[in-house]
Amino acid sequence: MAGDNKEAVLQKYIFEHLWLLDPGWDKATVPVMEQAVSKLIQKQGVPKDRFDIKYRVSGTNHVVVELKRSNRKVSTAALIEQINKYRYPILGFLKDTEGTDVELQTVCLVGEDLSDWKHEGGREASRQQLAAINARVVKYDKLIKDAKQSYEEYLDAHKKLGTVREVLAAIEDALGAAQPGSD
Repeated sequence: MAGDNKEAVLQKYIFEHLWLLDPGWDKATVPVMEQAVSKLIQKQGVPKDRFDIKYRVSGTNHVVVELKRSNRKVSTAALIEQINKYRYPILGFLKDTEGTDVELQTVCLVGEDLSDWKHEGGREASRQQLAAINARVVKYDKLIKDAKQSYEEYLDAHKKLGTVREVLAAIEDALGAAQPGSD
């Protein structure tokens, strides 16, 4: 799948199917608060017609998902700078509306390795810097691979469950046939 094609497909589905990023986010909601946060993000300099940053609430998780163009190289420092443009205003807004501090998670979907990952220990240093602001990077290819693997595991589990149901049904049938007066 070409880079731009991956980006288009993921952009179409990812914001409505957060479980692709984290299975625990399978029940994402779209509350009124989401609209208010979206307006807040726009006030922070994100143009109205840019759809690559979205806010969602899933259970108690507050999540910002940011899609980067598949061919765009970005550094950890540049990513953190961009995240912080909307992170602090959103946290302030959520504290005001929720009445307490909340955790805001940021997931950045990228097509390419971050530019500083090429350096010795760069990937781990990047992970630590992003973790400090509750952010992480997921590459498009890894997201697709993990989603396929999870789906295959789900199908395998249900196939095994189907076999167990068949065995239980056969036992029930055999027990029913073995009881006196069951003719």
